[in-house]
This record gives sequence, structure tokens and C-alpha cells, in this order.
Amino acid sequence: MWIYLLGAGHQFNGNQITRTPELQLRLTPQYSQGPITAALTFSYICERYSDVANRFALPAYHTWDLFSEVALNEHLKVQLEIKNLTNTLGLTEGNPRDDLSHQEALFYARPIFGRTITLSMSYEF
Repeated sequence: MWIYLLGAGHQFNGNQITRTPELQLRLTPQYSQGPITAALTFSYICERYSDVANRFALPAYHTWDLFSEVALNEHLKVQLEIKNLTNTLGLTEGNPRDDLSHQEALFYARPIFGRTITLSMSYEF
């Protein structure tokens, strides 16, 4: 994806759109055997830019998620979901209201969530 500006912003023509990765992957193989289902998701976000000048890069990151489910009987299921299994650090975007210069060593950004674990039970009737 590329951005094209008219007028004063023409020097940014051909730059990558802010906070939009050129490559984003998500692979989810799943295994089912009888009452057990398990899935592992790999997500990859490549380097993005926080500014239209493409001078302030947000680093690439990847995460692993795990999902498993066991059907205890016809109506009752137990699920375990672990998001960001490896507790990866990553930034989804920089501060879109910042100027183009990014002269400061410190900046605002939105991080991805750390590891979260959810254990749940469902009953179908």
C-alpha cells in the first residue's frame, strides 16, 4: 500500500501508509481427535511506520496463541485459551497525533496485550 499526497505533502508520495504493515500473516493449524480439539495460531506483523514520512519504524513482532477444547459429554465442554503464549512485546501503532520529526527518545504507542489465559466451561441445551 502506498500513500500519494498532493500539494505540500508530495515529498511523501510512494511512502508506506502509516501503521499498516506490508506483510501480515496468521496461520492456524487445528487438530481434532474424538472429544479433543486443539489449535495453535502463529501471527506475524512486519515493520510499520508511525509517520507519513516513514522515518519512525515500529518493529516487527510475532505471537503464538493456543486453544484447546474437551467435550466432556454431549452438552458440556471445557475450553482453555492462551493468547500471546510467549508474552511477546509489540507495538500496534505509534502516536498518530505526533509530528513528523520524532526528535524525542520517548514516544506514545499502543502495546499488544501480554499473555492472557482463559479457562471456560460451556453447556449447550
